[in-house]
Amino acid sequence: MNAIVRANQNYAGIYGAVTRVGRLAARAGNHPPRAHGHRFDARTYLSDTNRVRGAEFERRVQKLARRKDVTCHFVSDKGKGSHGRLYFGGEFTTLKDRKKEIGRDLLAKMCRDLNIDPHDLLRGKPMSAFAYPAKFTAGSDGRILVEFVDLPRVATDGKDDPEAMEEAMDALGSDLSIRLSRREEIPAPSAPVRGQRLVPVPLWLAPKLALYLAMRERQVNNSELARRLGVHERAIRRMLDPGHASKAKKIQAALTALGKQMTVEVRDAA
Repeated sequence: MNAIVRANQNYAGIYGAVTRVGRLAARAGNHPPRAHGHRFDARTYLSDTNRVRGAEFERRVQKLARRKDVTCHFVSDKGKGSHGRLYFGGEFTTLKDRKKEIGRDLLAKMCRDLNIDPHDLLRGKPMSAFAYPAKFTAGSDGRILVEFVDLPRVATDGKDDPEAMEEAMDALGSDLSIRLSRREEIPAPSAPVRGQRLVPVPLWLAPKLALYLAMRERQVNNSELARRLGVHERAIRRMLDPGHASKAKKIQAALTALGKQMTVEVRDAA
C-alpha cells in the first residue's frame, strides 16, 4: 500500500483532504472513500503528546517511581501559594499549579532536579490504532462472512470482498457508536494474526471515540474538560455524541488539552 496523505495533530486538514478525494458527506465515513472508482483506506491513530500539565507530570513521575521501586510523594504549599514539592527518591523539584501547563524548558529542568531522563518520563504509549481485526470467510452461500475477533456479537457479510469490507466498517461503526452513546467499555483491538484483516473505525466516529478513550484514560469528566477549554459542559456532550456533527478543530483542541494527538492516514486500499 502507498500512503497518499498523512498528518499529525491536524485532523481538520486531513479530513478535508479525504473529503475532496472521496466526496465524503458528513457521515460518508461509513464506507471507504472512493475517487473515480478507486478505493482508499483511511485509518486513525491516537498517541500521547509531550505537552503536560502539572498533574500529568506528577502522575508520570509516580508511574516511573513504581517501575523503579523508589518512593515518590507531593508536599503542597503550607500558605497561599500554588506551588509545592515533588519528591522522587532522595531528590525533589518544585511543581507548579497542577492544573497549569509546564513549558518544555521548565520540564527539562524539573527532570534534572529529580535526576531522571525526560525520555523515560515522557515516552508515549505505543500509538493506538483505531482498527479491529476480523475474519473474512467464504460462506456456504458464496457470500463473504465477516466476524470481529474482539467484538464477538458483531458480524456481517457481503456479496463479494469489497462489499464485505464496506459492511464490516459500517457494522463496526454502528456497534462502537452504541457503546459510546451508552458510555460502555470499549474493547481494545487485539493484534491481528494470520488470516485476519484489519477493519478501520469509520472517520465519522474515530475522533469522538478517541476523545472518549482519552477522557477515560486521563480520568477527566465532562465538566473538567469543559473548564479546561472554557466552554459549556453541553459542548463536551455534543463532541461525544455520535449523532452530532462536531467540528474537527473542536475535537482536536479537546484532545490537545488531554495531552493527546491524532493521526489520520489515508492509503490505497488493498
